[in-house]
Amino acid sequence: TELLVMGVSVADADADTAADVRLTITAPAGSVSVARHSQLVYGGGGPTGSTVEVSGSVEAVNHALAELRYIGAAHSNGRHTVSIVARRALATCTPTCR
Repeated sequence: TELLVMGVSVADADADTAADVRLTITAPAGSVSVARHSQLVYGGGGPTGSTVEVSGSVEAVNHALAELRYIGAAHSNGRHTVSIVARRALATCTPTCR
């Protein structure tokens, strides 16, 4: 089952929306996807996977998060967790975020 995850956004109290952030979204019992945005760099497998890494401005990351979706693994039951870690990007994230 695919679920739209609503209400997720990032902010940096010490910077404006043009500041760069890195975001890592992990779904151990399934996968997640975010919207594509021309001003974002996607690490690893792109905007869909069990782990999605993205780097860009707060504004661009929030655009991608507006379409955050969780897709549970087949035959998976019970509680599912999606983890999101955001941090300030200190360097460009190419070709993968680490």
